[in-house]
Amino acid sequence: AMNNHWGTNYRQYQEGPVMFRYILRPHQTFNATEASRFATGFSQPLVIRPASGEKYSAPFTIDSKSVNVIAFKPADDGDGFMATLYNPEKTTAKFTIKPVSGGKVFMSNTGENKLGELPETVELAGQEVMIVRF
Repeated sequence: AMNNHWGTNYRQYQEGPVMFRYILRPHQTFNATEASRFATGFSQPLVIRPASGEKYSAPFTIDSKSVNVIAFKPADDGDGFMATLYNPEKTTAKFTIKPVSGGKVFMSNTGENKLGELPETVELAGQEVMIVRF
């Protein structure tokens, strides 16, 4: 039986059947970036559907093979875009991030606030997440 043992006023067990899914993938040398991208493909599968309207392309470029964009969306206030970057490696990734339109890139938080303009070259520590606003 599963339990949570959080010391709450809830029952400390899980009733009924619980499903676990595993994916095994043989590999040579472990590569954290590749493993992260592989896992994301299964946990967040790409959904393809017809679109209409304007053509769309990413508003920025990143020149790192180890930094993954794990979330991308329009800003809630309609003024720009939000991107969540993740470095799955254990070492720091140094990379450049450039807006395609020549705009500015700001460090942000989950509240989508501008916390300061980012320099063109950015460092993202190993296994760190960064939120940026374009």
